[in-house]
Amino acid sequence: VEAATATATATVAGSGEAGDGEEVEELFSAVLVANGHFHAPVIPRLAGRDEFERAGGQVVHSSLYRAPPDEWRGKRVVVIGSGPSGTDISLELADAGCDVTISIRAGPDAFPQPPSPRLRYARRVSRLNRDLSVTFDDGTTSPPVAAVLLATGYDYAFPFLESDLVTVSGVDSGVDNDVDSGVNGSDGDSERDSAAAAAGEKRVGPLYKQLFSTRTPTLAFIGLPFKVVPFPLCEAQAALVAAVLTRTATLPPAEQQEAEAASELAALRRAGGRNLHMLGDAQWGYVRELIEMRGDTAPKRLRLLQRLNAEVSSRRRILPLTYRQSNYRLYFDDADEEGGGYWTVDHPTHPLTKRETCISAEIAPDEQRVDSGAAGAVSSARI
Repeated sequence: VEAATATATATVAGSGEAGDGEEVEELFSAVLVANGHFHAPVIPRLAGRDEFERAGGQVVHSSLYRAPPDEWRGKRVVVIGSGPSGTDISLELADAGCDVTISIRAGPDAFPQPPSPRLRYARRVSRLNRDLSVTFDDGTTSPPVAAVLLATGYDYAFPFLESDLVTVSGVDSGVDNDVDSGVNGSDGDSERDSAAAAAGEKRVGPLYKQLFSTRTPTLAFIGLPFKVVPFPLCEAQAALVAAVLTRTATLPPAEQQEAEAASELAALRRAGGRNLHMLGDAQWGYVRELIEMRGDTAPKRLRLLQRLNAEVSSRRRILPLTYRQSNYRLYFDDADEEGGGYWTVDHPTHPLTKRETCISAEIAPDEQRVDSGAAGAVSSARI
C-alpha cells in the first residue's frame, strides 16, 4: 500500500478476473488495516541456544504450542513470560506432570505463591547451556530441562505498507532488546523506530486516537490495542472510521491530531510505560470517547461488559486452574440506568462462596445470591 494524495494505491493479490492469483494495482478511497497482531512472534536471541538445541533441548514459541508434548511429560520446562499465554500453558504443563519454572522480568518476589506445587518463578533467562540447564540473570542455574517455551508475545507487522506510511517500534521481549523477528516482518518496508525499540517501547504511529494515521488521513488501523475486550472496542473503532469516511463525523485538523498523539506518547513516558496500545482498564473510557466522537451516546450495556470484565479478571486470580470453566449468561436491560443489566455465572466443578463472588464482582454481600447444588454452583449479580 502506498499513499497517493487523498487516495491509496494497493497491489492486490488474487483479484484477477480469471482468479489466477495475479497481482493487480487498484486505487481505493481509503485503506483499513485490520490484520491482527498475533502472527509475528517475538523470538528473543538467547545466548547458547544453538548448543542447547544441538544437545537435544527444544525452544518453542507459544504460537506453535497446542498441548503438552509426550516427550515433555514428567520433565522440567522453562517458560519465558507470565502473560495470559505463559500462565495458562504453565498450568497445563504442570497438570501434565512437568516441573515448570516461569521466567519473569520482575523476579519471583513480585508474584504470590504459585497456584501449583509444580510451578516456581525465576528471574530473566541469561543463557541456555550445553548441559541443558538454564542460567538466570541472578546467577542461579536450573537442573537440565527438556524445553524452553517462549511466551514472549507478538510484534505488530505490516509488511505490505510502504515505509513512509507508519512507524513501528518493538519492545523488549523479556530477555534482551534484540529479537529475531523484525517488527514489520522479515520482508516489511514500514519504518522501524529503533530508538524507541531500544527504550523498550511498543507502538504504531503516529496515530490519532490509536486509530487514524496522522500522516495519511485515509489510512486507519483497527484493533491495535491489547489487554482489552476486543469486540466492543473494535466495533467502536470501525463505526467511527465508517462515520468519518461517510462524513457524518469529522476529525480535527492534522496539526491537532499530531499534537494529541505526541501528548499521549509523552504521558506514557512520564508514567514509565512502554506499551502505548496496552489499555487495560483505560479501554472503557476509550470506547466511550470513540462513540461520542461520532455523535452517539455509549449504551448502558457497556457498563455491564466493563463490570463483567472485572469479574472474569478477578475470578482468574481466585481460580487460576479452573476459571475457564465458568459460563456466563448476560441479561442486558437498557432500563437499568446504572448497570445496564445483570449476569449469572455457572461453574460446574467449584462451589463458589459468597466471599469469592463478592471479591470478583466487587459488590456488597446483600446484592449477591449464591446457590450451591449437586449440578454445580450458580451466582447472580445485579450491578
